[in-house]
Amino acid sequence: VLKMVNDLVYADVALQGTSYLEAAENVVHVAASNPVTYVLIKGSATTVRVLGVAVIGGVGTLLSYHILCSTDLQLKLGTIFQDTTSVLKTSSILGTTFTAA
Repeated sequence: VLKMVNDLVYADVALQGTSYLEAAENVVHVAASNPVTYVLIKGSATTVRVLGVAVIGGVGTLLSYHILCSTDLQLKLGTIFQDTTSVLKTSSILGTTFTAA
C-alpha cells in the first residue's frame, strides 16, 4: 500500500506541511473513501511527472544540439579545448547529442 501512495504522500507533505505519517494517513483515507478522486489525482501527478521529465530532457537535448552545432560557439570551444580531439576516435555531433539526452 505504501508503494502505491508514496508519490501522493510527498505531495501532501509539500502542500499541507504535515508529517510523513499524517500525510500517509490522509492519502490512504482519500484512496479508501473516494477511489475516483484518488485515481484522478494519481493520474494527474503521473502526467505532471512524465511531462516534466520530457520537457527537461527535450530542452537539454535541444540546448546541447544548439551548442554543438553553433559555429561561433565551436570556434570558442575549439580554442579552449585545443588538442583534446586527438583523444577521440570520432567526432559526431549527433552522437554527442544523443548521449546528452
